[in-house]
Amino acid sequence: MHKCPFKTNYTMKRILLLLLLPSLMFAGEVKPKSTIKEVTIYRSGAQVTSEAVVNLPKGVSEVYLTGLSPLIDQNSIQVSGLKDASILSISYSVNYIDKKADTGKMNLIEAQLTEKSRSYTVLQNLITGLREEQTLLTSNRALKGEQQSLTVAQVTAFAQYYRERHAAIQTEIYDASIKSNAINKEISDLQQEYSKLTSASREQRGEILVKIDAPAPVALNLITKYNVSQAGWFPIYDIKTKGIRQPLSIFYKAHVYQNTGEDWNDVKVTLSTGDPNINNIKPEVLPQYLNFIQEYRAQQTSTKSYGYKYNPTVKKVTGVVLDQTGMPIPGVSVVEQGTNNSVQTDFDGNYSLTVRNGQNLAFTFVGMTTQILPIYAQQMNVTMEDDVQTLSEVVVEGYRNTSRSDVAATTVTSKTIEGRPNASFISTLEGQIPGLNVSTGATKEMGVTNVTFKIDKPYTIASTEEVTVITIDQFDMPATYEYFTAPLLNENVFLTVRVKDWEKFDLLPGEANIYFEGSFAGKTFLDPLQTTEELVISLGVDPNVIVERKQIDDLKAKSFLGGTRIISKNYEITVRNNKATDIELVLMDRIPVSQNKEIKVEEVKTGGADYDEKKGLLTWKLNMKPKESVKKQLSYEVRYPKEKRVNM
Repeated sequence: MHKCPFKTNYTMKRILLLLLLPSLMFAGEVKPKSTIKEVTIYRSGAQVTSEAVVNLPKGVSEVYLTGLSPLIDQNSIQVSGLKDASILSISYSVNYIDKKADTGKMNLIEAQLTEKSRSYTVLQNLITGLREEQTLLTSNRALKGEQQSLTVAQVTAFAQYYRERHAAIQTEIYDASIKSNAINKEISDLQQEYSKLTSASREQRGEILVKIDAPAPVALNLITKYNVSQAGWFPIYDIKTKGIRQPLSIFYKAHVYQNTGEDWNDVKVTLSTGDPNINNIKPEVLPQYLNFIQEYRAQQTSTKSYGYKYNPTVKKVTGVVLDQTGMPIPGVSVVEQGTNNSVQTDFDGNYSLTVRNGQNLAFTFVGMTTQILPIYAQQMNVTMEDDVQTLSEVVVEGYRNTSRSDVAATTVTSKTIEGRPNASFISTLEGQIPGLNVSTGATKEMGVTNVTFKIDKPYTIASTEEVTVITIDQFDMPATYEYFTAPLLNENVFLTVRVKDWEKFDLLPGEANIYFEGSFAGKTFLDPLQTTEELVISLGVDPNVIVERKQIDDLKAKSFLGGTRIISKNYEITVRNNKATDIELVLMDRIPVSQNKEIKVEEVKTGGADYDEKKGLLTWKLNMKPKESVKKQLSYEVRYPKEKRVNM
């Protein structure tokens, strides 16, 4: 039976047509070149805006945007510039591309690994042989003289041989083990280096696929926006003054970091104080129903909103943990979250922790609310608050004898590290604050919940571990200079500056470099989050103002009256101004405050100071002429039962 040729050809054409139908539905694939034009950098994260010119035929086209960051948040992708075309779908994927490997270096490492492995094997074989010999000597050390008697000389010779050979074997094993361990370490280092070269030969790249339906051939300028992680900025300040009669100059900068896998070349930069990662859903207050529970209560964790952001450049954190009364808290557990890295505060509340890979520190103490803070600075001072639920049921006896109540969880001035740029945002205040001069380098825009700074000139920010410094602003503002000393704690005199109306400048917490009279004076932490009318900045120690506190000898320093012990204290404080100008100085000391009715503080002499009897604080405000010396005295008596001890 013969098949009909015509029918066969017709069937084949139908099959081919069906196979071609899916491809005929799409006008084609397009892979345009995408160029980054603008970047909005948040305190944590960034939004990238890129442009790509595409010519699309009529129908459905697949537009591939390749070579992008592998850290794109797929839910943040936005595409505009479509004209009459419409988007059918958007998808995102991460691909691996092969890069040209450094074969020369890889071959060299392979040769070194072969050589080192052979040396390691030889040493291991030597150690094995020596241990076999040692076993042989041990098993044959018994002298047998059934056939003939052994002389003393023979026994001595055998003993000396075994002793010397055994010691020699031990020494050879030790030497070979040292060499073997060293070679093994070299092999491990070479393997890690080889692994890095292998990984470097493969690179992650993000890819966005946009399916577009065009009703007619069209040329489009596609604008794509997406958010990426591993980028951000944190503020850094330079604070300069030529003297205590001069205005304060503040240079506001941003340290920008990005390791997104995609270089930002010659792009417009906008810095934002916003955070796209914050949950924007308003909380809902639900009823609280009471019922009986177990005695145990889990320790509370603070959920307060802090203005501090994680700073990836911080490698070591130090600080002090206090209660609301200003007393240090010993034994506070400071834990780098996500790791087993932790320390405890010492008797003075101090701690020091080398940071590994975590982003937050947790401060925990029995009877207090756990505080969790981002690692924002090299110095992080913390004030902890009472866990009122726990304290209502638990009495804590520990390191100190102080009362705590209504403690506000705040981080005291010290260090932070989040980068930020330099540009001017204070121009609108010029003329409103007397003595304020503004030099601008950016345009400030006030949003409802954040502030943005549009940097005037374009920047190139490579995807590296390095930080790019961008200048936001520079401005001079009037300030009040004041010296401060508390020789009870530290026999140095600190120069401080007080700034009013600081809220108008939209400053963020950040580290500040201090320059006084043309010289670098150290670092401080600028913390605008503190709730005071004036922003107080420490400019460091001035060696030209000297203070000395000494105890004056008193024959009645210790005495007894019946069953009462009496301790008398008498101090003299001397302050000398060696500067060529007048200064205003605040001197502080204290009188102890009794917390027990059996302890009496009497015969208090304050030397003319302002005396806060509740807290026991003494404050002198001194106006000192050049080369002038001032002496102040304070004294008091403490009486308590002689069989007891007091923490004097």
